[in-house]
Amino acid sequence: MASEREEKKRLLERLLDISAEQRRLLQENRLVDVLRRQEERDRLVARLKVLAPGGLGGDDALRALAGKVVEEDRSLGVSIRTSMDDIRRKLMRISGGVKAARAYGSR
Repeated sequence: MASEREEKKRLLERLLDISAEQRRLLQENRLVDVLRRQEERDRLVARLKVLAPGGLGGDDALRALAGKVVEEDRSLGVSIRTSMDDIRRKLMRISGGVKAARAYGSR
């Protein structure tokens, strides 16, 4: 049976993998898969909170790994915002096209 520390390490490593995977999936425009990974991620975070309710304590290696997760999440956040901006621009173009078609059709 894995020790509590090993389980925390495994959870953090998986969170790191998921963040990188979500960024890749966003680049591939696979939004449903991004959401599926988010569900897994939420479960892992909930488990980590149970294992380490007060944080990771003085374990420098685990804290460093958690820092990598945070940094990867920042990159993921930038990717999500970029994707949202792109979708917003496309929706605005579609909306503009619909308005133009309606205006043309009413003549």
